Amino acid sequence: MNVPGVRYDETFDCWVVTDPELVRRALRDPALSAQTLEAATVAFLPPEVRAECAPLLDALRRWFVTLDGEPHRERRQAVAHLFATRRIRELDDVLTGIADAAVGRCAAAGGGDVVPAIADVVAARGIAALLDLDGVAHERLNDWARAVSAFLATSYRADRARAAQAALDEMAASVLDVPGAMPTVAPGDPAERLATASMLLFGGMETTSGLVGFALWYLVSNGLSDRVAADPSGAEADAVVERALELFAPVGHVARLALRPVPLGDAEIPAGALVMVALHGEDVLAAPGMPTRCPAHGPARRDHLAFGGGPHFCIGAPLARAIATSTVTAFARALPDVAVQELRWRDNPTFRGPATLVLR
Repeated sequence: MNVPGVRYDETFDCWVVTDPELVRRALRDPALSAQTLEAATVAFLPPEVRAECAPLLDALRRWFVTLDGEPHRERRQAVAHLFATRRIRELDDVLTGIADAAVGRCAAAGGGDVVPAIADVVAARGIAALLDLDGVAHERLNDWARAVSAFLATSYRADRARAAQAALDEMAASVLDVPGAMPTVAPGDPAERLATASMLLFGGMETTSGLVGFALWYLVSNGLSDRVAADPSGAEADAVVERALELFAPVGHVARLALRPVPLGDAEIPAGALVMVALHGEDVLAAPGMPTRCPAHGPARRDHLAFGGGPHFCIGAPLARAIATSTVTAFARALPDVAVQELRWRDNPTFRGPATLVLR
């Protein structure tokens, strides 16, 4: 039964929820489990690839974003201190320095593609600062995150599973051997440390890079640089970031598995069904519809679903906002007169953002 905001897709044998209020209910409902790895990912892999990529799948099974109840709370609590308000404030000067340096190099070059030059850099260096991984080049961090996100978005592709496994192997050799890195993340347990590091690096970089790309496009397209640069309070930069989150959620959807029949609106989702819960208000199985024209500037709202909701609300939201705000501020001050020359979106329907954003 299809009702407004909820539909069943026969091709993919799953339900799709798009209505914002029903999305909020779905994200809070304990009968809709986050433990979808087997149904949404492992089930699509041939047995020989599952065996070959067993360490990757083991790490993904340990991610707290794929767990429910007490296991989820325990693992989430173990890293919650990293994202506490006080900790993020302690990083303010570091994040500002990272943004200023990346934007400064771009300004010296007269603009260019700000995705690799700015968005990827601030996302990687920001999460590296949080985890004490400054010794790892940002290009490697970005490559690891991109390999994992490509696999999760198209888990039926054996080549992407193998690429994600290779990225995890590199991460294990690099991250776990960095002296002093992640001292409070699952100390003494290499498997847990690797799983936690891979989850935080993956979740923090791809989504934050997407957010920064969206925010810079929105800033430039609406001619807001002078307003942002002239505001010492940071409120204008905050408004740009929040508006970008509202209009262009960096994560398109999350998956859930019905543990029992779940009424949602006027529909009833049967037990065992896979559910795609949209965070951007669009049908997640429809053809990608990323805009070619930027919406006009308007009041920023904070009741959007860009960071999800319920017990799995994104733990990294404060860091993502801080990185994006510092970058928007630095960009507005250093490059106030640029214009968009080229825009191309990622082909990843789940982890969204500009693939190319050339500004001159």
